[in-house]
Amino acid sequence: MIVYKYYPPTRYTKDALLKNYFFFNKVSKQNDPYDASFKLIQSPRYIDALLNKSMHPHAEQILKDYGTCSFAQRNDNKHMWAFYATNYEGVVIGYDEEYLMGLSQQFLANIPYVEVVYEDGLPDVDNDLAVFKPLYIQGDLKLTHAVKFCKAPCDAKTLEHLFVYLCSLKEKQTWGNEEERRLIAAGQIIRPTNQKRLKNRNIGYLPNGYTIPFPKESVKEIILGHNCSLAH
Repeated sequence: MIVYKYYPPTRYTKDALLKNYFFFNKVSKQNDPYDASFKLIQSPRYIDALLNKSMHPHAEQILKDYGTCSFAQRNDNKHMWAFYATNYEGVVIGYDEEYLMGLSQQFLANIPYVEVVYEDGLPDVDNDLAVFKPLYIQGDLKLTHAVKFCKAPCDAKTLEHLFVYLCSLKEKQTWGNEEERRLIAAGQIIRPTNQKRLKNRNIGYLPNGYTIPFPKESVKEIILGHNCSLAH
């Protein structure tokens, strides 16, 4: 399957495409203030345990350092062309999804690939049927596995599922037409103890995010907007 990334006509886009890397924007810099926020978990039954007992005392700050890189399932989304590709002045690149799902293995670091879950309201963590879709593993995960089972002391694997889940949620009415899938810079990517090793593998660390190389062979389509100015 091919998924698409909408790029604006900027020098940063040119640099990313010429040097073959994805930019991962930190959660704290997102254009949606509720993106990957603990405010999404409003169940009084669990919020106290999550923030005060189960998790690292600086969990909210750790989550803000997670990075996301967005893709769409269609290359003809007019909203995306107008908003993210600057009124068709930019370009859309189609990537082979299999390469995206293999980035974790390539860098030996957590770079989960997920399908964004769009909710009409706050997610119901008490609903045993509610699931999210971490595409980097087989099958869906119940919200109960990401939230309810994060007991004190919260093991690193479960905590990672919770953070990835929070990075997978968007409000449906505003964002649902984007049909987004995401790569997430998680776990080892953001831990200072791993950064020297990962810098040696060309992962870049910037104040507002991360750059992670993609293999050239993952590019399958290049679509220029009818007002494209990137060629100049």
